[in-house]
Amino acid sequence: MTAEQGTFIRELIHGDEWGIALEQIADVLAEEGAALRDDERDQLLALNRRMGMGDRVPSALSLCPRMS
Repeated sequence: MTAEQGTFIRELIHGDEWGIALEQIADVLAEEGAALRDDERDQLLALNRRMGMGDRVPSALSLCPRMS
């Protein structure tokens, strides 16, 4: 994640834009092809469900390989 991306996500969080921040995190992880542990993926997906969000986060995370 670049410094700009991190700053943008922090600004979203500080502005109580939690859903958009979660989408941005998932998008950055997908763009980077970041490998995720099962527990990390599960936590992000659980947040997505709790917030009642759609398919964007699960779709993005599906592009992230599983960390071995």
